[in-house]
Amino acid sequence: MEMEELLKSALRFPSPDDKLRNSRDIQHIYYLVASIYISYPRISISQATYSTSSSITSFIMSGFAELVPAFTVHVHIAPATAIGTLSTGTSLVHLPFVQDSGYLRSEPGYPIQVDAVFAHGADYVKVDQDGKVGRLEVQSVLKTAKGEALRYNYTGNVDLTSPGGKILRDESDAATTQFGDVFGRIQFETGAEALKGLENRVYVQSGRFIVEKGKPVVVEYKISEVVA
Repeated sequence: MEMEELLKSALRFPSPDDKLRNSRDIQHIYYLVASIYISYPRISISQATYSTSSSITSFIMSGFAELVPAFTVHVHIAPATAIGTLSTGTSLVHLPFVQDSGYLRSEPGYPIQVDAVFAHGADYVKVDQDGKVGRLEVQSVLKTAKGEALRYNYTGNVDLTSPGGKILRDESDAATTQFGDVFGRIQFETGAEALKGLENRVYVQSGRFIVEKGKPVVVEYKISEVVA
């Protein structure tokens, strides 16, 4: 059975007049089905589709914002410099990006396609007095192969009590982490006409740290667009 037919069979509306609001609703349904099917490979597509029916109805009726996968980012970070304790009592750490490395790439099918490399960037991390949370403040610039420049700034939090904290403290047993300890709010700015749409959308990101011996630490982010 085709995916479209399975999706139709999964939908349960209160009346025949109820319809999907727009193409983003359909895209959201595909993401729901795919995520269940990938997470539980032993089930069939039809089972995955059926499992999403309540989620689909909830999505259409609730009005809560949803996330659409947009980009994957790899930031290569150089060794940190401790700036010290500020007058506010928080400590400040500077984490420079490795120049001409890493990337920001669009997910397949996302309407704004980007493939760019970091030309410059740095993270200024303010650590709370209790040492439990780091407040991120990043400014960076990426460039595409066509020479288009894109400013990628974000603020966010990192849980320093998590395994990611070991990486930022440069502890000997630091290792690659899972997603869920680093989150950010993004602002894009650009003069490139093909990328202008980034300035008018809202994005958030979830991150993790990748540690490989002999290589710079990589911060990997999954960026999603916030939609209604």
